[in-house]
Amino acid sequence: MNEFLAGIPYMWYRDVGRYESFYCALFYVLLVSSGLEVIAEDVTSIGRIDLTVISKGKVYIIELKVDKEGAIEQIKEKRYYEKYEDREEIYLVGIVMDSKERKVKKIDIERYK
Repeated sequence: MNEFLAGIPYMWYRDVGRYESFYCALFYVLLVSSGLEVIAEDVTSIGRIDLTVISKGKVYIIELKVDKEGAIEQIKEKRYYEKYEDREEIYLVGIVMDSKERKVKKIDIERYK
């Protein structure tokens, strides 16, 4: 992902580089173009999952944050995983983006079930 981000001209970040939606859109395009089933802004009864990826019976619930922690905690607090309780494997993925460095700062992955 960082290699992909490094290829984006710095001018394109000038107005949007701090917005979570900018990075969500980039991840969405990258994942969809890889042939994965991706749901953007996956609505639940409590909120919206930034990105849900479904692959080979596994569900990856992805929350992105820019310049702050707490992505996995938000997934747990809002119980985003409940929508997919019928699936065999669910993974919670928290991604922290660094707006100054314009790259992925941290990725946390936890298996929910």
